[in-house]
Amino acid sequence: SPSNAISGWMENAKVNLRQALLLFLLLLSGWIIRLYDLDDPPLDFHPTRQLFSALKARGMYYAAHPGLLPAWQQEFALQQRHQLPTIEPEIIEHLVAWAYNLTGEALWVARLYSASFWVIGGLFLWLLVCRRFSAGAASLSLALYLFPSYAVIASRSFQPDPLMVMLLVAFWWALDRWQESPTWQRAWPAALAGGLAILVKFPALFFVYPPLFGRFFWKENRSKKRLWQTLVLALLIAVPATIYLAYGLWTGFLGQQFGGRFFPQLWFRPTTYLQWMQEANRAAGVLPIALGLLGLVLLASPRASTRSATLLTSLPALWVGYLLYGFAFTHHITTHDYYHLPLIPLVALSSAPLFDLLLAALSVPLSAPFFRWAAALVLLYALFGTLWGLRAQLKATDYRPQAAIWAEIGEKLGHRPGVIALTPDYGLSLAYWGWQPSQAWPSSADLAYSEQRSGKEKEPHVLFAELTAGKRYFLVADLADFRRQPALQSYLQSLPLFAEGEGYRIYLLQP
Repeated sequence: SPSNAISGWMENAKVNLRQALLLFLLLLSGWIIRLYDLDDPPLDFHPTRQLFSALKARGMYYAAHPGLLPAWQQEFALQQRHQLPTIEPEIIEHLVAWAYNLTGEALWVARLYSASFWVIGGLFLWLLVCRRFSAGAASLSLALYLFPSYAVIASRSFQPDPLMVMLLVAFWWALDRWQESPTWQRAWPAALAGGLAILVKFPALFFVYPPLFGRFFWKENRSKKRLWQTLVLALLIAVPATIYLAYGLWTGFLGQQFGGRFFPQLWFRPTTYLQWMQEANRAAGVLPIALGLLGLVLLASPRASTRSATLLTSLPALWVGYLLYGFAFTHHITTHDYYHLPLIPLVALSSAPLFDLLLAALSVPLSAPFFRWAAALVLLYALFGTLWGLRAQLKATDYRPQAAIWAEIGEKLGHRPGVIALTPDYGLSLAYWGWQPSQAWPSSADLAYSEQRSGKEKEPHVLFAELTAGKRYFLVADLADFRRQPALQSYLQSLPLFAEGEGYRIYLLQP
């Protein structure tokens, strides 16, 4: 009857309103916690990578505003921008440099961008899970994506990875819509998101093409029409990155960026897989990975809902893509935890079948008002406790004194060339806050990596003579790594000490 239809519509509207409020609360909380302590220097997470982008953005900004700095600083800022190699397109750097027009040189702008990208990716994740499972399962998957401590720290870093992750999740959502109804109208969003994800960072292709072609491993989906559309979509996705790659190779700035990344010999070392697992657990967490794999198993069970049929091909293909990604970048996947950032949304998406099953089992008691309010209070407690713990973690360390120390070192060195430095970040902190040019002395890890690539170790006295030729000062600002290089200690201990301070020493190479 009309009255029953209206009451049913109102009941659904209330449910949808609750879902929308919960979604808004999760997204807002995830965004706000990432903005806490916003102006702390970006030394909390892979400072080398973040300062790499910070120096480029600073050079872009002052190139457009030549009168804001003294002449020597202006020249140094431009010099640093052009000396640093170009790998990915400088999209995030240009966005930050443009925002500096409004804020001045404020590094917190980069955190604002990255945090916003990650949270928008969470919205696409929620929409994707809602298409195949319940809204409650979507909210739990979103929480698993937004609130792990590693995800909070990493997703506000000044690097292209948060933007890449956002575009990947948007692509998965658009691909699911297109696979459900393969029309050209639905193909364009998938082509745009997938193409931009690969353009932002080439390794994204391992999370784009496997799910795109995954359906063809299932016999019932091998139609000629679908294959033709898939091939066209694959070509459209490849266009932006192909143009950038061709331009980079033609002009030469990408010519040296593809060496030293592929180490097939590491496939046959058992320690490789232990290190891989350790880095993956650090990024995504042991329990979330286990939940994701269990959800993947549940998705393939006979009792799985027909609504999740398209994910039955896409999700296993995504996990295969992650494995291929690890084998292609074996050294980096075992040493750089941020290479596992795409694993976080993959784990959150894979956990949705398990969350859906759990909520279905709780649906009967939760239908009573008392239990519904009790469950809401428990969820609010969990959310508040998580946010408070993350706030304490972000507040624990203040990196502003470190920035001041780098500025102090730059003053003592006179902002002039002739410096070789052993620092935790190849001299980028010294360049950014100290305005001091330097040549990097290799860390112990770099020496091992070089030996791994070439198969032989360079004699220490030859290395020291080559790198210190023409230099006046030797800065040691990574005392922990300095203790791991006894040959370097033996060379420097006979030299006069020019200056020292908290965490650093400056040796005089020439009078």
